[in-house]
Amino acid sequence: MGVQRTDWRQPADVRRYDERMTAKEKLRERVESLTEQEAEDTLDFIARRGESFEQWLHSRPEDDEPLSDADRAALARSDADIATGDTVSFEQIKQELRRDAA
Repeated sequence: MGVQRTDWRQPADVRRYDERMTAKEKLRERVESLTEQEAEDTLDFIARRGESFEQWLHSRPEDDEPLSDADRAALARSDADIATGDTVSFEQIKQELRRDAA
């Protein structure tokens, strides 16, 4: 058997590669150890390699977590505050923080 390499950055089941393995053989071995989600994420990464980070970020879903009842209630309260003008601008917050820091 050829020389084996140990790489602490790899999962234990992928650490021992025979030095005679080709890159494609090593890749196949690694792919077989991926979960379905990891495989999907890897395919997404490969497909988007040529995109900038900004393009990639804009292609992602805004949020994939379902809203809870508490989330919906908080959103309804914030919508009501906006509708009645009961808001504070970012500029006002910065001024207050500067004043508190002084």
